Amino acid sequence: MESDLAVDTAQSASRPGTHLLRAVPAGWFTWDYEIWDGEEIVTRLRTHWLKETGSFELGGHTHEISREGWWGDFVLAREEEALCRATKPGIFSRSFRIHLGEETLDLESTSMWGNKFVLKYGESKLGTIETEGTFTLKSRIALPGDLPLAVRLFTFWLVAILWRREMNAAASG
Repeated sequence: MESDLAVDTAQSASRPGTHLLRAVPAGWFTWDYEIWDGEEIVTRLRTHWLKETGSFELGGHTHEISREGWWGDFVLAREEEALCRATKPGIFSRSFRIHLGEETLDLESTSMWGNKFVLKYGESKLGTIETEGTFTLKSRIALPGDLPLAVRLFTFWLVAILWRREMNAAASG
């Protein structure tokens, strides 16, 4: 059930159990994505064009992504109840620590310049998020199926925000 945000990290780390979703940009000049599970659209992940906030609908509930102040944590909330949060360890890092109940997951870039990110629990790799090619923002989200869908979407959104920041920096410099 979606309200149960616990993930069996020991089980996820010991078996491949990833579930593949695809994120497809919703248009040319937007950072919104349609999230696909096979041939079905699961939701549309909306990103505010100016601020680093977002939202999506799941199971009749609106999920909001916001930031606590200018430098604070990113928070995923459903109907104003915080479900999980992500902390960026440093201003120049391409990583986040995702706090999910009592568990902490690490989301890290696999290289300084690449578009591939890995989700880890301790030293165990749980899954990946990456673009489908060099010149596309179509993406594969291969994260554990027992990780709640809302948390998988939040994790992808964190990666998409980093990609957006990098593209904006490249365009301005």
